[in-house]
Amino acid sequence: MKYFYTANKRFFNYIKKSKKIYTQNFIIYLLKKDILTFLKEKEYNYLLNLPIIGIIVKRKFAKSVYRNRIKRLIKESFREIFYNNKDLKEFYKNYTIFVLVKNNTNKNIDFNRVKNEVYNFLIENYRKINKEFNNKNNTIL
Repeated sequence: MKYFYTANKRFFNYIKKSKKIYTQNFIIYLLKKDILTFLKEKEYNYLLNLPIIGIIVKRKFAKSVYRNRIKRLIKESFREIFYNNKDLKEFYKNYTIFVLVKNNTNKNIDFNRVKNEVYNFLIENYRKINKEFNNKNNTIL
């Protein structure tokens, strides 16, 4: 899975420019890819057709076993959703998604709950942006 983002010093600058969405267990930051100017086309051309996903779990959340487990669950839920729904993958290829796990999240959360929460966010945001786009197009005509 080459399209997962690894943290670096510029990360917090990108978070400031992004749209913030709260869910029950996560804070999700959505950012247009064109702001990420540090991506060089020659080195990262495989990233141009895929959504970039970053997952942040603070140390205060729990021990490393639980932190890594929740990261795996989030990665797998994104992978499954994008594999089964090509329209969402095509839409989000222009975006970078950062998922911040809240500290009060249950460390034994199950996969279906994580997947439903991620899926609801992706669908809701997809519909919202498409609705805004359609409203703009209707006003022009």
